[in-house]
Amino acid sequence: MAAGIFLVLLALIDYPFSWIAERSNNVPNEAWRDLIQGTVDASVVVLGNSRSASDFDTYVMDSALGVRSYDLQMKGCSFDRLSYMYELYRKLNRKPDVVLTCMDNWSMSPTMEVPYREQFFPLFHHKEFRETVFPKESFSWGEKYIPMWRWHSYNPISFLVWYPKKTRQGYEPHTVGGYHFYLPHSDSVYFFENPDTIYPIWESFLEKNNADSVKTVLVFPPLYSKVLYASGHKERMHAVTDSLAARFGAIVLDYDGKSISADSTCFQDYYHLNTKGAKAFTTILCEDLRKLGIVE
Repeated sequence: MAAGIFLVLLALIDYPFSWIAERSNNVPNEAWRDLIQGTVDASVVVLGNSRSASDFDTYVMDSALGVRSYDLQMKGCSFDRLSYMYELYRKLNRKPDVVLTCMDNWSMSPTMEVPYREQFFPLFHHKEFRETVFPKESFSWGEKYIPMWRWHSYNPISFLVWYPKKTRQGYEPHTVGGYHFYLPHSDSVYFFENPDTIYPIWESFLEKNNADSVKTVLVFPPLYSKVLYASGHKERMHAVTDSLAARFGAIVLDYDGKSISADSTCFQDYYHLNTKGAKAFTTILCEDLRKLGIVE
């Protein structure tokens, strides 16, 4: 009896707490909140990990392309998670005209442990979220069905803190804007792939976009030029990407090694552009999207 009353009390706390947490601008909660509420009305959607947040300036896109753009991002994750985030986005929001998928050496990698796992917790009350995400994430029984249990090893109060207003639509990390970074002398970029699990997810994503007349552009943003690809890895990475693009009518745009790559003042670290670099790269990208007729 006492246990039942306790669970009822937890449930009475859980729902309003999740409602408030969902509406906070806690990072990285913003993109999840917007997409689950169905408020995104964008012609161009950027899909990627932390590099999509640091490298693609959606305000520059809006101005240069004359359309509404949005950065749909999950920091530090592999593409299998981005695919179900995009699936949920498509269920609840306007169909985009163009999807810019941020590509790097992790794009074909095996599933990684998602950082900021608590970003999911405010959304457990949404039927669409449960249907899309629960079968694909390893939440415990207690996390799914015992009120407030999912928060027990995290700091739920962080979701009640109102952070300074973001400067771009969608997800933006607080680190954007740094100009100095440490470059390890032996750093090399490797291509990680898992054909058995990740390729079918890519195929499904590209096939659906093609069938729905959504233009998909696989974009490789610039890396700092002093970071070298390990022998043969860049060629393998592009062979895989080019093959998928050719099969499903996608377009590949590669900006690695271009002029921005040589300018260290455009990077916050060897892998992420800073504010200056993002503006410069996005301007060039938008010019190419216009030239190629991807955005009318």
